[in-house]
Amino acid sequence: QQLEFDSSNLASWRTKTVRVIFVMTNILKYWDTKQLSKDSQIELAIDKYASQMIYTTIHPNLCDMIDECDYAHNAMEMLESHFHQGGWTAQVATFCQLCSHTFDLTMTTLLEHIQVVHKDIKKLESDGFKWTKDMIIGMFYQHGAPIAGPFSMEAVNAALDVKYQANPGAIKLADVCAEMQ
Repeated sequence: QQLEFDSSNLASWRTKTVRVIFVMTNILKYWDTKQLSKDSQIELAIDKYASQMIYTTIHPNLCDMIDECDYAHNAMEMLESHFHQGGWTAQVATFCQLCSHTFDLTMTTLLEHIQVVHKDIKKLESDGFKWTKDMIIGMFYQHGAPIAGPFSMEAVNAALDVKYQANPGAIKLADVCAEMQ
């Protein structure tokens, strides 16, 4: 799956890259792990593989943005920070990522898990997310919905982005439901 230029499929694209890296390397949640030590040839090879995967699965117009990134984690952070500058679509992507967190068995403390979750909570809040009942339920309605195909969320997110830009944080559940119908 290719990361679209507008990032409308960022959450699902990121999840698929995690799955592919896991299948190839047996590393769970690669992007959520701390950056690997660059002293190991194996870790450098994994990073090179992850970097190539990013380049071959993003929209060609996004490649210039990550050309200067030395490592795959840096490229992923660059892409995520570029797209997480507010708006409904960015918030949906972060919310879906937040909901997908499970305890990583390579972590040595529960505090590490809490820090990973907290990072996404802070990202949501920095994008302007308001913890209201309407916003949370609206996010859950979209969570897990298809990004592409006949029931695509692209048009829904585009319409909600326009409403959000006009009045940040004021998306109501009725707005989400109306756009999804």
